[in-house]
Amino acid sequence: MKIRYFMTSLAGVLACSISSGSALATEYRLHPGEWQLTEGLAIDNNSAASNLRTFCIDARANKVSDTWLANFSKLNDSCTTRVVSSTPSEVNLESSCPNSDGDISGPIHIEVNSGYFTIDSQLAMDYSGIKIPLRRQLTARRIGDCAN
Repeated sequence: MKIRYFMTSLAGVLACSISSGSALATEYRLHPGEWQLTEGLAIDNNSAASNLRTFCIDARANKVSDTWLANFSKLNDSCTTRVVSSTPSEVNLESSCPNSDGDISGPIHIEVNSGYFTIDSQLAMDYSGIKIPLRRQLTARRIGDCAN
């Protein structure tokens, strides 16, 4: 399934409540163009099918912050994500998601450069005191120019 959206429409997303561990957010410049995102999820070390989608990064909105990446990495809108640390090539987060079957929480590691970023979430669901490991991986890379 192909989903297209422009980062300029994500301005509202950036306003979401994400607490940051630092007063100054790290900024990353992504190459404008069409990007492909592959998402996979493993529950208790059993892999699920990958999800593939594309999106377009507009040349006027190709600067993103560590908080944008934190928001992008969230499992769903009910999650809160806190930036623990960031450098010019990495972001480390802590995430917490309320869930009726058991809260999900854990660290997230992001590697980023101008042509790709990867998000590796090492989460666990607390199911009545039993921690069930969840690993979510997202890989995004620029694949070409955006179609008009």
